[in-house]
Amino acid sequence: MKKLFLSSSGIPEQYKEEFFSLLPQRNTPAKVAWITDAAEPYTKQGPTPWIDSSHKQLSSFGLELVPVRLLDYIGKTKQLNDILSPLDCIWIAGGNTHYIRYAMAKSGFDQIINELLEAGIVYGGESAGAMVAAPNIELSEEPSELTDVPEVIEEGLNLCDFLILPHWDVPGYKDYLVAIQRHHTKFGRDTRFLTNSEAVIINS
Repeated sequence: MKKLFLSSSGIPEQYKEEFFSLLPQRNTPAKVAWITDAAEPYTKQGPTPWIDSSHKQLSSFGLELVPVRLLDYIGKTKQLNDILSPLDCIWIAGGNTHYIRYAMAKSGFDQIINELLEAGIVYGGESAGAMVAAPNIELSEEPSELTDVPEVIEEGLNLCDFLILPHWDVPGYKDYLVAIQRHHTKFGRDTRFLTNSEAVIINS
């Protein structure tokens, strides 16, 4: 069993019912692990409005967000698993794709996510959280954005067989997204452009 909800930005209104239909209904209201490690490299530069916006939206849908910082669980993978297992969904918010991949590796999240998915939990990811689900995340950040990543891991979680290229409809993003697509196409990897009003749902 594998249930993924991958988006550019939050849960677009037209996908709300589909998102809720994925949930295992373990809790009322549904409980969602709210994971924002990806934004940490940017907090020193100022506010992270996309985090605030996403939190506000998900909360407005009646979801109970349970804050979980992956980097607090270095060497504590079992504890992380125990916290995540009873929840309905894991939500990986946007930011730096390589930084969240690093956090996933250090905490052991990448070792337990498939078991959690098999048990029925939903993986939700927006922007970087959607990108990291791919087999490979090369070029997901500009070189300057990797300076705050202690260990650069190019292998994604491999939860799906394609790479999401988010924010296709946002001015200033297209040229860079096309460059990423061309890079991955050279290696035979599939990519999918996604606007901020679209989502990809996997339920298999």
